[in-house]
Amino acid sequence: MQIRLISSLCIAAIVLIFTGFLFESASSFTLYVILLGILLIPARGVRIELSLLYNIGILAVLFFYWYWGEFYGSHYFIGGFSDDWQYDVLWSEGYHQSYGINPFYLSEHLGILHNSKGYVYLVVLMREFGSTIDGYHTLLPRFLNIFFLGMTSLVSYNITLHFLKINDRPK
Repeated sequence: MQIRLISSLCIAAIVLIFTGFLFESASSFTLYVILLGILLIPARGVRIELSLLYNIGILAVLFFYWYWGEFYGSHYFIGGFSDDWQYDVLWSEGYHQSYGINPFYLSEHLGILHNSKGYVYLVVLMREFGSTIDGYHTLLPRFLNIFFLGMTSLVSYNITLHFLKINDRPK
């Protein structure tokens, strides 16, 4: 238990150093701290494991962010023009510049057949969040995706315990 706590805190310290100093993004640093705090609230008995997995996921995100920037010259998958580039630059940035955070023009901006308007709007809201601190950073939606992955794993864990009737929760 103590080893997992210490390792989780060490990884959190590394993440904070990377986001705060190396990538110079106060908005990513702030979102990381907020999401880690939220992640620790609902987890009964698995807080440390969940925070450890979250921190490992964030380290993977930071590694790939650095890797793609170094080797492709762009911080998007294989140098750009991928889905994450389209969400960040093409759809959410254009929408935020044109309409702000007004959700009523999503269909006009994205088209009727766009299948993830809600996620584009979530990225637009993160642009607004980032602009209140130090500006939008592409790490914001990536950190949020790791958070959602952690919450999904928590829900899956609880469903498994319920349906398999396992009462042995970790202490």
